[in-house]
Amino acid sequence: MNFTDKLKLFYCWLVRLATAWLPDVPVFQSFRGALYAVAIKKCGTRFRVCHNVIINRPELLEVGDNVYFAPGCVIAGGGEIRIGSNVLFGPNVVIAAANHKFDGTSFVNGYVFGKVVVADNCWIGANVSLLMGTNVPASCIVGAGSVCNKRFEAPFALYAGNPAKFVKTLKVENTEL
Repeated sequence: MNFTDKLKLFYCWLVRLATAWLPDVPVFQSFRGALYAVAIKKCGTRFRVCHNVIINRPELLEVGDNVYFAPGCVIAGGGEIRIGSNVLFGPNVVIAAANHKFDGTSFVNGYVFGKVVVADNCWIGANVSLLMGTNVPASCIVGAGSVCNKRFEAPFALYAGNPAKFVKTLKVENTEL
C-alpha cells in the first residue's frame, strides 16, 4: 500500500468519524456517499452510505450508480471489489476480497487476494458475507445471513444459505426500468 492509498484510507476514517452523528436520512446518506466518492477508484451517481460503514482499501472499490450501503457494512478490500448499478446492501453485510494465507498447519504472514463482483440490480440481505471469489449475477437476491464464496451463474435468482446456493428463479413482473 503506497502513501496515496494510506491517505485515502485515513480520509475514509475521517469521513466516518465526522459524519457519525448525522441521522440516516437520504440527504445525509448521499452526503456521506459524495464524501467517500473522492477516495473510491470509480463511483457512480446517487451513492448512499449510512452511518457506521467501514470502507477499507477504497482505491480498489468500484461502485455503479444508485448503490446503497445500510448501517454496519464492512467493505474490506485487499482485492478488487466491483459493484454494479442499482444495488442495495442490507445491514451488517461484509465484503472481503482477501484472506489470510494458510500453509496447512498455521496461518502465516501475508494475504491471498481475490475479487468480489456484484452485478446490476441486486439486493444483498442483512448479515450476508461476500467472500473473495464471489460473483453475483444481475438481478439477484442473496438471502439474509448467507455466506457466498463462489461464482453464481443464473441471473434473476434467489441464493441463500451457508454456503449460499441457488434456491429458485425469481418471477419478473416488470422489466421496464
